[in-house]
Amino acid sequence: MPQLIFITKFGTAIAFLSSYFACFTDERIFPIHRRTTAIGICNFCARGLTGLAPMVNELSEPFPMFLFNVIVVGALINTALLKIDTLPSEIKPNNILK
Repeated sequence: MPQLIFITKFGTAIAFLSSYFACFTDERIFPIHRRTTAIGICNFCARGLTGLAPMVNELSEPFPMFLFNVIVVGALINTALLKIDTLPSEIKPNNILK
């Protein structure tokens, strides 16, 4: 079980860093004019839900794992339905950070 927790924490950290990096470099994921609001909302939700983790851990045995699976499946569905627009012709990938 400790190995599974380590792998889960590692995967969560990598996913967070990848999404954070992508939102600053890829115009298709978060448009520039909405970027700070989207990052702020995501960070607020993530930090708020992190505070609930100890309470969920104290619940009876099958419920925390069931809740974890529901969240993972929900994230998978949301990711699969993510609409990514193509880049406009005047925005080149090398010029996004300039």
